[in-house]
Amino acid sequence: MKYTLTLWAAFNVLVVSHAQSQYEEPVNIPPYDAANPAMFLIAADSDWNHINDTAIQYFYVLPGDYSHAGAASNDYKIVLTASGTANQRRYISLHNGNNTHPGKLDTSRLAKVGFILQNADYWVIDRMAYWERYDGMIPITLENSSHNIINRYFASNTAGGMVYIYPYSDSNTIQNCRIQRDNISIHLDRAAIALSNHGLDSISIKNTKILNNEVYNFVDAFQAVKTGNANQNYINYEGTIIDYNHFYIDSLVYTDCNGNQSNHGDCAYAENAIDLKSGSENPNNPFVITNNMMWGYRKADTTSSTLNDPGAVIVAHFNVNNVLIKDNLLYNATRGIAVGNPVNGAAMRNSEISDNIIYDIKGYSFVIYDADSLTFKNNLNKETGTDLAGVTFSYWWVFHNSHNIKVENNLSVNTYDKLGVRNSASTLMPLHNGYFNSSPGQMQDSTDTIYTTDPTLNYHDLTFTTNRYTLHPQIVTIPRVLHTIPTGVDTRPSENPTFHIYPNPAFDYINIDQRKKNTLRVFIYNSSGQLIKTFSLHALSNKIDLSELKEGVYYLKIVTAQKAKIEIILKHDKVNRL
Repeated sequence: MKYTLTLWAAFNVLVVSHAQSQYEEPVNIPPYDAANPAMFLIAADSDWNHINDTAIQYFYVLPGDYSHAGAASNDYKIVLTASGTANQRRYISLHNGNNTHPGKLDTSRLAKVGFILQNADYWVIDRMAYWERYDGMIPITLENSSHNIINRYFASNTAGGMVYIYPYSDSNTIQNCRIQRDNISIHLDRAAIALSNHGLDSISIKNTKILNNEVYNFVDAFQAVKTGNANQNYINYEGTIIDYNHFYIDSLVYTDCNGNQSNHGDCAYAENAIDLKSGSENPNNPFVITNNMMWGYRKADTTSSTLNDPGAVIVAHFNVNNVLIKDNLLYNATRGIAVGNPVNGAAMRNSEISDNIIYDIKGYSFVIYDADSLTFKNNLNKETGTDLAGVTFSYWWVFHNSHNIKVENNLSVNTYDKLGVRNSASTLMPLHNGYFNSSPGQMQDSTDTIYTTDPTLNYHDLTFTTNRYTLHPQIVTIPRVLHTIPTGVDTRPSENPTFHIYPNPAFDYINIDQRKKNTLRVFIYNSSGQLIKTFSLHALSNKIDLSELKEGVYYLKIVTAQKAKIEIILKHDKVNRL
């Protein structure tokens, strides 16, 4: 499910929901037919010798361990060198009698295999897997290969990450993958998904899409890499879209900051959700980070590791230009967004950070050093500045040596600090920001609103499901951060009777119980406020069929003869993204 957060009125944030990322690439693979010469069944290591046979379009892989099928010089990975076309892609898919996401299956039902794509275009790799590899081997690399789709790959305890995209590999998509680590001893400084200049200067990797993935407990979930000389002038990752991913760590990798696992530790063998060392060099094709859920990050434990980070969810350093960070949720972390370590004059330029929810950040929500021409607008910062070990105060926003910074229409609620915003040698342009139980500090402006009562009292909870690609999905709720009634929903009459709606989140149906057994009229609106269904429930009937509705957020207007009530429901697919 994709959330787009929009400001409808002063500091009222609204959730709009779609089923997965709008950028997702469709993958439709026909069933295996042994009589079709364009289809080939892989059942043994030697069968991979046919992988670059251009007469074959579809490769179906039986479960098995193929981790030594390739050449030793390629780390035994399969090398793809043939290409498909835009109208006739080539496919590699798991053939195990079902269409279930591999993260939901025992390894005995999976195909363990890695790939190197070299000058190979228009491939789809679907439902492959790799697990228990503790060195720096990367299961999938793309080298001068474009228009490929890595779909529903499962990587578990692969210390080198899952996929690295190297120079001159454009328009590739990584989607619906599960990448996880449950072994705390694996802490190489590697990202699960990365764009890498591979030590080269003046290179581009364009229009990569990273969509609907779950990255759990990796050191970095995503990294835009800059290796070699940090002063390189031109590393261009324009058109990258990171949309509707879940990047998160939890107590499994938390430590006491001395290398010992601790469920409530202040450190972790991890660094960031998103680490940007470069962005886009094309302002007309920016680097876009939208609709992601990111949480759990802590200060990196340096014990027996090369890790070193204060625990920011998103970090931008060196020379990051033309980035849009919008409509994301960042919560339960040591820091929110950190910018610093400039190269060529500024660490970050010409970028926008807007409409994000920043919730339960332990220390600094924003730490901005050496930036130029940034816009921060419509962000909600709530319940932050708490529980930072050894510190009795925090700034929710720090600016240092940053210029041309617009800070507009942001709302800070319950930041639990005394110093608020710190401005050190920076040029800020604040406008219409709001504060409740928070301090504007050195950024106070005559246009600000200082609230005497909590402006989020009428907000609703944000609820979403994570661990979607496992057998144990979990529902996460962030309290009172959304204003949930779209302007298109008619809320009259306003007197509210008492109803009980369950289950919520729902799958195929909901029940509506009421104290008085009246006949009800039920109007269902989509997240844009459009009326899509109506029902009449008689006194002895209370069930509403939702099976035809797509996964998403909906609004119920429940009406009796003289009363009405608006409720939000979250509809999930019965089988959540196989």
